[in-house]
Amino acid sequence: MPVNQMVLSRELMTVMRKAVTYAVAVESEFVQPPHILLALLDDETIGARLGQLIDREKAKAAAPRRRPPEQMRDPDSQRAPFPIYRSLVIRTPDGKDGKWLDQDSYEIFLEGARRVQAGAYLPKHLAKAYVSESNRDRGLLSILGHQPAIVAEKVFAL
Repeated sequence: MPVNQMVLSRELMTVMRKAVTYAVAVESEFVQPPHILLALLDDETIGARLGQLIDREKAKAAAPRRRPPEQMRDPDSQRAPFPIYRSLVIRTPDGKDGKWLDQDSYEIFLEGARRVQAGAYLPKHLAKAYVSESNRDRGLLSILGHQPAIVAEKVFAL
């Protein structure tokens, strides 16, 4: 499905807003992959199944990461009063706080979008993207536990 026609489901936006809530709670500058994973574990549609595979405490205890999103040059060659990133900013459910996705989270979000064949972008697409991207990152992979291949198999069956 062309990305310019992508529909973000209400369920996906709930997950992303919850991820921001996790980032705010730990005073993280950006939304990081463990925040996304914790929010996926809270999801009404897939959270219970993921919770059988992934240890929530491992995701909570994951070491903070420092991979900020790519900063963009101001296209008007003027100094913006705030940083502009090649990423997305998501707000908390109450709208009081907003956080940018860090580089890894942004890549996971985009990978999830690429996995949508038809219909809306759902939390299951984001979960599949997290598992797929974790194959390139030992830190993300370790959160999946001692049998990441089994987790991957079950997530891809969602």
